[in-house]
Amino acid sequence: MSEAEAQNRAVGGARPRVPEPMVMHDPEAAAAFHRAGSGSGPLVPLYEVCARGIGKLLGPGGRTFDLGSGSGRFLAYLSRRRPDAELVGLELSQSMLELGERMLASEGLSDRVRLIRGDMTSCSELVPDDLGLISCMLALHQLPSAVELEGALAQVAQIRERTGCAIWLADIVRLQDDSAMQDWMAATPDPDPPFWQDAFASEAAGWTQAELTAALEQAGLEDLHHAVSPLLQVHWAPARGREPQADGAWQEHELPAEVRGPVIALRMAMRGLP
Repeated sequence: MSEAEAQNRAVGGARPRVPEPMVMHDPEAAAAFHRAGSGSGPLVPLYEVCARGIGKLLGPGGRTFDLGSGSGRFLAYLSRRRPDAELVGLELSQSMLELGERMLASEGLSDRVRLIRGDMTSCSELVPDDLGLISCMLALHQLPSAVELEGALAQVAQIRERTGCAIWLADIVRLQDDSAMQDWMAATPDPDPPFWQDAFASEAAGWTQAELTAALEQAGLEDLHHAVSPLLQVHWAPARGREPQADGAWQEHELPAEVRGPVIALRMAMRGLP
């Protein structure tokens, strides 16, 4: 067994991990992921739950630096809930960056959300000292092996040590089998084949809760809080000296009817979120 294969063996008896490419070069796959985070797409309930959690961790006018932002669809979603916040996304895929820049311009968000090219395993010098929160949404599973995961989390720990910022890390959970993914797809109206092909590959590339928790501890982030559902894991911590609290800048928006039930179910499954 090679070193890379050994690093990708599961912890706790789960099936072996199948890594994905670190960069999403395929324009069709990038566009499908982008679509899934809009309207009543399958990622919108997750975006809503995470946006609410981040909204309670981020102080007024706070800065957020997001790792592996893709097309910036989640940051666009968050910017509408927290119009006071300054949001910067780091992304390695040129296809995603180009897609995101067009989307932000067309939706009039370019002045509030900025995307820059970079690698999450080497990014601490890009982060300002007055950061309010560092996040990573559905990108840790794209890291090829435990070596890159440890590198990315070491960057998060360095940034937190320097800035005292809050942390929000959300990612898919690798399962014993893909039955939960099949259930999720079956419950989704008009499934988008390119998105679901990527979603199943992402689950197979995901880190188990045990693997990700162990990597956080190795990076010096052992004090993070954890919330896990059958498909999603969130690891978070408040900013130094600031407890989670509702912020007056939060803007409520009417959710599509198809999204409300999944949002409630996800919140109930993930007890312990702010």
